[in-house]
Amino acid sequence: MSSLVPLAQIFAVRSATRTEADVQQNLGAFLTLAPLGLADNQVSKVEVPTGDGTRRRIDVEYGRLIIEVKKDLTVANAVTKAEPQLQGYLKVKRDATGDEYAGIITDGVEWLLYTLAGDEFKQVQTFTMKRADSDSIERLTNWLDGILLTGPKLKPTPDRIEERLGASSPRFRLDRARLEALYNDQSNDAETTLKRELWARLLRTALGTNFEDDAALFLDHTLLVIEAEIIAHLVVGIDPSTLESDAVLAGAAFKSAGIIGVVEADFFDWPAKVNGGPAIIADLVRELGQFTWEDVEHDVLKHLYEAIISPETRKGLGEYYTADWLAKAIVDERVTDPLNQRVMDPACGSGTFVFHAVRRFLDATDAAGFANRDALTLLQETVFGMDIHPVSVVLARVTYLLAIGPERLQDRGTLSIPVFLGDSVQWGRGAGALSSDVFTMEVDAEDLAGSEAEDEQLAGFAETLTFPLGSDPTELDMLIADLADLAAQYTDATRPIPVISHILKARGVKDPQADVVRASFKTLCELNAAGRDHIWGYVVRNQIRPLWLARNPVDVLVGNPPWVAYRYMTRTMQSQFKAMLESRELWTGGAVATNQDLAALFIARTVEVFLKPGGSFGFVTPYAVLSRLQYELFRTGDWLDADPLHINAAFETPWDLADVRPDLFPVPSAVIFGTRADEAVALPEEVIAFRGRVGHILREDDTVIQLSADDAYLSPYSSRPIQGATVVPRVLTFVDEVPAGMLGRPAGTTAVKSARSTQEKKPWKLLDSVESPVEESFVREVLLGSSMVPYRVVWPHKAVLPITDSGVLKPAQMLHYPLLSARWAIVDGLYNANKSAKTKMNLTERLNFQSGLTRQLPAPAHRVLYTASGNRIAAAYTANTDYVIEHKLYWLKVDSEGEGQYLAAILNSDAVAVAVAKRQSRGLFGTRDIDTLPWRLPIPAYDPDNETHVALADLGIAATATAMTIDFADVLDFKDARRLVRGALAADGTTEAIDQIVTRMLDLNPSGSAILLGDAEDADFPDDEES
Repeated sequence: MSSLVPLAQIFAVRSATRTEADVQQNLGAFLTLAPLGLADNQVSKVEVPTGDGTRRRIDVEYGRLIIEVKKDLTVANAVTKAEPQLQGYLKVKRDATGDEYAGIITDGVEWLLYTLAGDEFKQVQTFTMKRADSDSIERLTNWLDGILLTGPKLKPTPDRIEERLGASSPRFRLDRARLEALYNDQSNDAETTLKRELWARLLRTALGTNFEDDAALFLDHTLLVIEAEIIAHLVVGIDPSTLESDAVLAGAAFKSAGIIGVVEADFFDWPAKVNGGPAIIADLVRELGQFTWEDVEHDVLKHLYEAIISPETRKGLGEYYTADWLAKAIVDERVTDPLNQRVMDPACGSGTFVFHAVRRFLDATDAAGFANRDALTLLQETVFGMDIHPVSVVLARVTYLLAIGPERLQDRGTLSIPVFLGDSVQWGRGAGALSSDVFTMEVDAEDLAGSEAEDEQLAGFAETLTFPLGSDPTELDMLIADLADLAAQYTDATRPIPVISHILKARGVKDPQADVVRASFKTLCELNAAGRDHIWGYVVRNQIRPLWLARNPVDVLVGNPPWVAYRYMTRTMQSQFKAMLESRELWTGGAVATNQDLAALFIARTVEVFLKPGGSFGFVTPYAVLSRLQYELFRTGDWLDADPLHINAAFETPWDLADVRPDLFPVPSAVIFGTRADEAVALPEEVIAFRGRVGHILREDDTVIQLSADDAYLSPYSSRPIQGATVVPRVLTFVDEVPAGMLGRPAGTTAVKSARSTQEKKPWKLLDSVESPVEESFVREVLLGSSMVPYRVVWPHKAVLPITDSGVLKPAQMLHYPLLSARWAIVDGLYNANKSAKTKMNLTERLNFQSGLTRQLPAPAHRVLYTASGNRIAAAYTANTDYVIEHKLYWLKVDSEGEGQYLAAILNSDAVAVAVAKRQSRGLFGTRDIDTLPWRLPIPAYDPDNETHVALADLGIAATATAMTIDFADVLDFKDARRLVRGALAADGTTEAIDQIVTRMLDLNPSGSAILLGDAEDADFPDDEES
C-alpha cells in the first residue's frame, strides 16, 4: 500500500492549492493501481460520457461504481449540488445496462455512498480518510472492495463476514435500502402481506411481547434467509448464478437432486416474485460468491445472523445461541449409543446441537462400517430439529447439510432434511389431537401468537387443510410438496381443479384418505388463485411433523429451550401457559408468579410429547432453575399426573455454568439432565460446577441450596429488618451545598443546588438543576448502598427532605418553613410535570412510599445497617440518629451497641457470606439480592450474659476501630473501600476469629468460598421511571 501513498497525499488531503481535476486524476490513478481485482475492461475510467444524448460526463466510472468528484465537500451546498448529478448518472446506467450501480460523492477525504432504491435516491453510508497513510489506504481499499466485490475470494471467517456482510458493511447498506424500497412498492401485495402476518404470528408465539411486528426486522430476516439459502447452494457446489431467482429461493436444484427440505418456498421468498426482486437476489448471489464456501465452518450462519441483527435487537428478542463446546458436551453426555438412539432438539435455533448429533451419528456409522448411502438413509430418521422461529429453521437446515458434508451427498438415496418449523409446546392441542391419525389446520384460526388485538384473523377464508399422518414421514413430505407445487400453477378460479390421481398413486395414498387429500388440495388451489399460496404447503408440511414425532417419540432430547418470562408473554400466551402449568400442578403463584419462565413448561411438555419412556434429556436452562422458588415444583420431577398419562422425570446431577467466562448468556445458566421415568426423582442440590475461562474450564463438585415455599426464617430477628425509603427522583431531592458569598446568609439556613449524576435517566436528566436557599434542618444525610463498607459508614449523600423527628410534613406544615415551602413548590411541580401518567402520587407521597420515611422517624438510638444487594453483605452499627436510610440498605433497631456490633460481626463474616450466597439469585456479575436472606440462618438473639455473644460483640468493636483508621481520601469506588477494610481485618486476624465463632455458633458449612467474587452490586439508582 505504501506505493499508493503519494497519490493519496494529493486526493485525500484538502488544501487551498489542489483543484478538482487534481482529485479526479489522482483518485482515478489510485483506483486503477489499488488491488481491487477488476479486469482490464473494468479499470477506472475518467470523464466518461453518459451516452444519453447529453454532454454530461461521469467523473469516474469503476466497474459498477459511479464516482462524482468535488474539490471540497465542506463547502456550503457542495453535496446538495452533487446529489442530483449522481442520481441522474445512476438512473442512466441502470436504464442502459439493466444493472444496479452504486454511487459515491467524494472529495477524497469524505466518501458518501448512495444507491438508487427503486426511484428513491438514498445515502446509505459514509467513509472518512483520516490520514493519507498506508493504514488508511488499506481501510479505503477494503471498503471499496466490499462495494465492488471484485477482489480475490475470501475465506468466510466470522471477522470477514462481519466486515463484508454485516449491518455496518457498505454492501449490506446498499442491499437493505433496495430491499426496503422493493417492499414498500409491494405493500398491498396479498401474498407478501400474508407471509409477513404468518411470520409475525410465529415470532409472537416464540418471543411473546419482546417481539414487535416491525417491518425493519422482517426485512432483516428476509435478507438473512435469502443469503442463507444462497449459501446452501454454494456449500454443495451449486452455482446459483445459473438459476432463476425463484428457483434459488424454492430450492429447485435440491429438489431435482432428490434433497428435500433444505431450501423451500417460505415466508421470505417474496422478492423473487415481484418486479425488481430478481435483480437484488442476483446481486446477493454475486456478493456471496466472493467467499470460498467449500470448507466453511458449521457455525458460520450463527455469525452471519449476529452480523446482520443488532445486539440490541437480539437481546430484545431473547436470541442468544449456545456455545459450540457446550452443545457438543451435552450431546456427548446424552447420546451414548448413536446408532440406536433417535435424537431431537425441539428448539434447535441455528442448529448447533443438531450439527453435533449428526456428526456423532455419522462418526458411529463410519466406525461400524456402514455404506454411506445406508448411513444417510438412517440419519434422516435418527436426528431431528424443530423450532418455531422461521429464520432459525432455515439456518438449522443449512447447518444440517453442512454436518453431512458435500462429499457424502454424492452417494445416497432421496434425502429429506428433518428440521421443521413447528410448535414443540403444541399449545392448545390435547392428547386426542396428538394421537390422531390425521392433521387438521384451520387456515384462519386464531393462534397463540395473537397480538394484543387477540381476535384478528388473517383474511376471509374459513377453510381447513387436512392430511393423513401415515407411517412414512419422507413420503408425507413429498406428497405435500407435490401438491403445493401443482396448486401453485392454479391461478384462475373459474377453471377446474387439477386431477391429482397420479400424485396419490405415486405416494401410496388410498381411499378413504385420498378423499381427504383431494379436499385439502382443492383448498390449496383456491388459496393460490386468491394470491394466498404457495406458503400453505410449507406451513402444513412443517406443522404436521410435530404430530408425527409425537406418535414416534425419540430416545434423546437435547437443546436450549426458549427463555420467556411470564411477564413478557402476550395475554393469550399467559392464559395458556398458566392453564398448562396448573393442569400439571406446576404453577407457582404469589410473589414469584411473574418470574416463571417458559423454559420449565417447554421441557416438561416436550418430554411428555416427544420423549419415549426411559428416554433421556439434557437442556440448557437459566441458573435459577437449580434453586429459585419459582421452579420448586418443576424440580420435583412430578410433571403430570392425569390418568392414564403420568409424566415423571428422574433428574441427575446438573451442571452449574454460572462461573464460566466469558458469560454464555445474558443471565447465568445451567444444564439439567434426566430421564423419563416411572417414578419422579427430584433435582439434586449437588451440582458439577464449571469454573474458569472457555478452553481452560475446571469441573468441581459443589452444592446449591434450593429455596422452598416451606422454608422458615430461623432467626428471631427476622421480623425486624426494614428496607429504607426510595428517594427518587434524585435530581429533585439530592443536593450539593453552595458556599456562602461575601455577605453570608441568615443563621439556620444554607443554599443548595441539585446534585447531578451520569446515572440519571430521561426525563429527569433533561431538567435544569434547582438552586435555592433552605432551612439547614431539612438538609439530611442519606445513606445509599455505596455508603456502606464493613463496620463503617462512608460518603453519605445530602438531600432536602420535608421531615422532622415527628414525621413527614404535610403541605400546611411546610408553610411554617418558607424556604423549604418555596423549594418544595418548585420540585413538586417539576415532578408532577414529568412523572409517568400511571403515577398518581405527588413527590412527598412518592418519597414516603410504603412509609419508607415515616418508619425511620424518630430514628432509634441504636441501629444496624446492611446492604440490600450485592455479591456479599456489608454491615455496620451506627448510633447516628440523623442518617436517613435509602432503599439499597436495610436497617433494624437494636437495644445496645453490644447487640449492634454482635450483629455486624455476624453479617460481615465470610461464613455468613457463603451461606447467604448459596441462597441468592445470580446475575452476570455474581450473586444479587440479599434482602432478608440472612435471617433464614439461625442467628440467635443477643444475650449479654452469653460469652460467645459478647466475644463477637468485642470483635465487632475491634473491627470497627480498624475500619475507622483507614484513609479513604484517594479511594474513589466503594468496592475498593470494602476491599481495603476486608484486607485489613484479614491481616490482623479479626476475620478468622469472627469466622470461627460464627461457623460454630450457626453450624455452617465453611466450604464454598469460591462464591466470594468481590463486591459487585446493583446500581444505587433503581430501575424505575423516576430514577
